[in-house]
Amino acid sequence: MEKKPIVEEKKNPLEGIIDPEKIKIALEFIKKYRAILKEFFGDKEHERAVIVVGAILSLCVLGYSITQMILQNQALTKETNNLENLDKYSMQILKDGVWSKNIGNTSVNIADLLKVNESIKEETKRYEDHKTELQSSYTNFLQYFLVPKLNIRKEAYTDKLNLNLVGEKFLEQNPFNDINLYQKWSNFFSSTEKNQVNSIENLEIGDITETEYGLYGIKISFSFVTPSKNALLFLADKISISSDKENISLLWEFVYYLRQQIKNDKVASIEKLKADPDNKEIADNEDKVIGKELYKWVYGEGGSPLIDDKTINKTIKNIMECGTENESECFYKFRDKFRNIAEIAYTIGSETNVNKTDDLKMFFKNMPPLMTVQNFTFDKKENAKLIDSTITYAGKVELSIYGQNITAEDIAEIARSLGKKCFGNEDWLSAELAMSVIEKNGPSQQGKEGNSNSISRISDLKATLEDISKWYPEMNNYKKTIRLFEIYRMLNEGWFCTTI
Repeated sequence: MEKKPIVEEKKNPLEGIIDPEKIKIALEFIKKYRAILKEFFGDKEHERAVIVVGAILSLCVLGYSITQMILQNQALTKETNNLENLDKYSMQILKDGVWSKNIGNTSVNIADLLKVNESIKEETKRYEDHKTELQSSYTNFLQYFLVPKLNIRKEAYTDKLNLNLVGEKFLEQNPFNDINLYQKWSNFFSSTEKNQVNSIENLEIGDITETEYGLYGIKISFSFVTPSKNALLFLADKISISSDKENISLLWEFVYYLRQQIKNDKVASIEKLKADPDNKEIADNEDKVIGKELYKWVYGEGGSPLIDDKTINKTIKNIMECGTENESECFYKFRDKFRNIAEIAYTIGSETNVNKTDDLKMFFKNMPPLMTVQNFTFDKKENAKLIDSTITYAGKVELSIYGQNITAEDIAEIARSLGKKCFGNEDWLSAELAMSVIEKNGPSQQGKEGNSNSISRISDLKATLEDISKWYPEMNNYKKTIRLFEIYRMLNEGWFCTTI
């Protein structure tokens, strides 16, 4: 049986003041004698007397109850400390407990327990703050590269929805359309160091699929021929950057120390960025301000006031805890530690490199998203010639890349925002809403134009919306957002939107 805390017995100060049984007996008394009175004066002539007597008895009981409540309240107010028994509470049960004995052995009474509780709260807060600090490298920077958002209309860092990214502009800027995907990954797998180029063939890119944990996945497969062993190793390194857990850990470590060095070296620049109107919404989060500036630096033109070769060199020395030892030895250790990420180890890791800032920028710009490799096979091929002989490698790769999927909340926000943009109210845009608007306003549109082309155009628009409505529930979230913007574009171009 579970042990209960041992509390020193003390006479209850309320004993005798409140007696619930008395109230129960009084109610029974009323019922009993009301029945007797009713039976005795059973005729209609005396019915009023029965009611009067019953009312008097009820008032007596009510007065008794109110008096008892007042006495009870006074007693509780006067005897609060005795009711809690804090000073007399036995700590033995805590000392005997497996999980609580450490606390019990250092506590004499409840007051000590309260102090221990406050100490635990402070320790928990320190732990949470430290965890947030460690996660900042990912949450405020790396996540935008390792798990890029599928919802490209959501601005990085501010999460503002860009409703103007429609039509040709969307096709040009959307990295997930077929043309852009093929171009990006063909260039990524074919490029190597020393101006060599891998031959990429049979490149196949699958559909965007929704996966667990709020991620999307895209399957990619291709065949390749590399012109040299170094080119093959370079291809393997590029694929392993974001598919190997140790490499991802190294990336986190590098960004963590880089961010710390920026905080130490660039105080004035950080304060200036925090005061920038463009950073108004995130000004109270210094780590987010730094991350946003670095993100703009990677994908923008020119440099950034937060990063330069000097800051990068200090970061490398802090990572390796070099101290006063020889600089060449320090950079050698860094290259050895980061050797599996060749594009970092042998560029910024070289002490003689005077172009580290641009090299680091190029690395982040070309860094692949999180991926898993299902297959990577190759064979060596020798091409014998009379004058020269070369060795090439041919193989096949199957992998999947991942990122942040579009959520149901994202779709709701888009539908609500487009509805307001089109109609100026709180109606959520949908194919059904669009069809009802056309049904209502279509005849007036036909009357304005007064020709068969208008009738045909509206008929085609209805057919398109009916088709979207039919298949919409089965679409993935990415395609749903595309259809919502298509519906808005069709309504806007057809002059069915009521806002300008």
